[in-house]
Amino acid sequence: MKKIFMTHASHGAVGVANGSGNMNSDVFPQFMRHFIKHTGANAASPTMLLLDNRGSHLSIEAIDLALDHGITLLSFPPKFTHKMQPLDVAVFAPFKGMMTVKHDAWKKSKHWCHFRSASCALLVDQCLDVMLTPKTIKSGFRTTGIYPFNPQIFAEVDFVASELSG
Repeated sequence: MKKIFMTHASHGAVGVANGSGNMNSDVFPQFMRHFIKHTGANAASPTMLLLDNRGSHLSIEAIDLALDHGITLLSFPPKFTHKMQPLDVAVFAPFKGMMTVKHDAWKKSKHWCHFRSASCALLVDQCLDVMLTPKTIKSGFRTTGIYPFNPQIFAEVDFVASELSG
């Protein structure tokens, strides 16, 4: 990845590029190391990492990193992260909407200049400052029934897509 793409990124942010644009098992261990560094995860202080159901999280290297650092990897059911993943529910969905608004405003104010990929990190940083707060993160865990634990948060019909694809 070119350094210019991270020019305006948040301090400590990590960015990785690959040919597909999707997370893969070669890239995921880099994010595991980033997670370990910033959470201080270790065997003496167990940590749980909630993941979507992608196969990219199943590399031997990533699993070994998790085991060595006391991290329990817990995966959501297939086709269900839009309801159960706290950040998807409370942060990323509103974040995407805010990114669209910021991008549109940027285009209007700088009509003489093309939007470049290098400018994307600046907009992401601005949106994360607003969306990634303790309040929004806590609301994601509450809305998904993870904390406080609420096993009644979903109706049987919510699980139909997961059962059909499993």
